[in-house]
Amino acid sequence: MNDLPDWQKLLKLIGEDEAAALSALFGGGRLYVPKFLGAHHPITETVGAKAAAIVAAEFGGGHIEIPMALGKRAQVAQLIEAGRSVPEICRRVGVSRRHVFYVKDELNGGPGRSGRRDQPDLF
Repeated sequence: MNDLPDWQKLLKLIGEDEAAALSALFGGGRLYVPKFLGAHHPITETVGAKAAAIVAAEFGGGHIEIPMALGKRAQVAQLIEAGRSVPEICRRVGVSRRHVFYVKDELNGGPGRSGRRDQPDLF
């Protein structure tokens, strides 16, 4: 896991939900991670004590590049691939059911929102 970029390593260590919370709060910058995180440190308050301890153990004393929050389509695709239900995806991302089904269709090789298929015209 040492050859992974910091963000990918962080995802594997603490999970998508906690990493997404960090991205929402600190996205677009470098986050300094102290070697010891107290109960009231912003990282601890964002991801919880257990995940914060893991972050400090791996990255303590250094910086992590935190990407901007994912776009809605990327969030929907990530949640679909994680096996989340359509209603849960709608609530978490703030999109319609129709949008989730469009993204599902695209992930399965379909046309998604465009509605076009690679079929010849009949006439």
